[in-house]
Amino acid sequence: MKKLRILGLLFVAFMFSASISQAQIIVKIKPKPPKAVVKPPKPGPKHVWIAGHWQWNKQTNNYVWTKGHWTKPKRPGTTWVPGHWNDTPNGYKWVPGHWKNHKKPGHKPPPHPVR
Repeated sequence: MKKLRILGLLFVAFMFSASISQAQIIVKIKPKPPKAVVKPPKPGPKHVWIAGHWQWNKQTNNYVWTKGHWTKPKRPGTTWVPGHWNDTPNGYKWVPGHWKNHKKPGHKPPPHPVR
């Protein structure tokens, strides 16, 4: 019974932390235009440039610049979709960047195993 209670508390803590990390960022102040930067040399043929962006800092109530960087895709067949600020009726909402999967023409996902 004690183990079940501990597992339950761990699950609640995990779900709470997951919901915090997914919190939306909405700011009333318009973000500055992106900085013009010179990219450093590409370290390898598979690397992708993740552009820098303005990030809101709650402590200073101001935007701070997050530098761009080179990285390799997490999985083959993915493309980086940059994050951006959307102008909404409530303020400027941050939409985080993410890796997008590409489906090959005629590609069918493998069938689900029958259980």
